Amino acid sequence: MEKNSLADRFIVPPYSVIDARKGSWKERKKVWQSEIGTVANSREESLYESLAMRMPDLYVSTYEHRRQLGISFKDYVQRYVDKEVLEKEMQKIPFYGVSCFDPVLAEVIYHWFTPVSNSKIFDCFAGDITKGYVATKCGHTFTGIELRSEQVEENKVRCAELGVNARYVQDDGRNVVNHLGCATQDLFITCPPYYDLEIYSDNANDASARQTYREFLKVIDEAITQSLISLKKNRFAVAIVSDIRDKAGAYSCFPEDIISVFRRRGCILWNDIIYLNNDSHAQIRAAQYMNRRKVVRMHQRVLVFYNGRTSAIQKYFGKISNYDTRGNQE
Repeated sequence: MEKNSLADRFIVPPYSVIDARKGSWKERKKVWQSEIGTVANSREESLYESLAMRMPDLYVSTYEHRRQLGISFKDYVQRYVDKEVLEKEMQKIPFYGVSCFDPVLAEVIYHWFTPVSNSKIFDCFAGDITKGYVATKCGHTFTGIELRSEQVEENKVRCAELGVNARYVQDDGRNVVNHLGCATQDLFITCPPYYDLEIYSDNANDASARQTYREFLKVIDEAITQSLISLKKNRFAVAIVSDIRDKAGAYSCFPEDIISVFRRRGCILWNDIIYLNNDSHAQIRAAQYMNRRKVVRMHQRVLVFYNGRTSAIQKYFGKISNYDTRGNQE
């Protein structure tokens, strides 16, 4: 590789399509994962204790009945669900993975869209420790707001074991300003929940547990709105999203709704990047999907917004220099 190649400066070429299926990306990901450890395994072990995570379809379909009865999902399953139905739902578990953020994608985003080497980064839907771990190893600080107490405790334990000082706070993402204040942060990065595609908990405040897509989107809107208050002016916000299908199978146009949320709050859509997934199960699902003439979705969208005057970008964001393995400018 020649000295001043695009990869030397930017990790991967800064094109509108970035490909996680390439060998160089997968090798880089392995290095990060060898440091972070079994994030996915630990997360699945802790979250699968929630029956909602184990049986998302049943959780959604019984929502209204449970609300009328005023009981938890666990109690509902024990009292009202037939053994045959439970067995059918349990068979689906291998097909529901718990998504963990790609550390190389986090590394790329931090390198491209932070203004200084010691930037303050935050997420109102934090999830696992990946974004926080990579941020600290790249010389930044990170604060993650996460609703699920079990996930926060898991993150704190893992951070202590790994010796990183990423901060995790157990709270509703709509309360982010209470923890970060106004205009204090340099980068807002988030991968919001995908409605009922992945049920994270049966917490009443969980966006993924909302009965309707409109109710879900209202929670997302409120969390993003509060997060933008904590973001400094003339800074970037990055949302990693994919579309989701409704009960009839039609796309909900979730990325477009996210774009609308940011635009209503005064942000400018600056980049729309296609992130190609390394999906090892796509072939398994493809034939079944085509029974209804649906294709397997193999990409997400990395939506990059600017919170300020675009004419000031070069004032706050200098030229990107060559990149070493720990995010330091050479």
